[in-house]
Amino acid sequence: QTITFSGLHCGSCAKLISKRLTAITGVINVTNTDPKGTFEVDAQTPLNEIQINNALAGSDYSLVSIS
Repeated sequence: QTITFSGLHCGSCAKLISKRLTAITGVINVTNTDPKGTFEVDAQTPLNEIQINNALAGSDYSLVSIS
C-alpha cells in the first residue's frame, strides 16, 4: 500500500511515522519513499484508515491518502 501523510518537516518525522506504522499488527515493512510524506507499507492485510489514525494519535501528522 502507498500511504501519504501531511505535516512532515524532516527525517525525524519520517522515522517516527515509520516506527508507529511498524507497530501495527501485521505490518511487515515500512519504507519512506518521499520525504514529503509518502510511505510504502507491506502488511499481511491492507491497513485501514482507523488503524493508521490510531497509530498516529497524538502526533501532528495527518493521513492524506491510502492506495
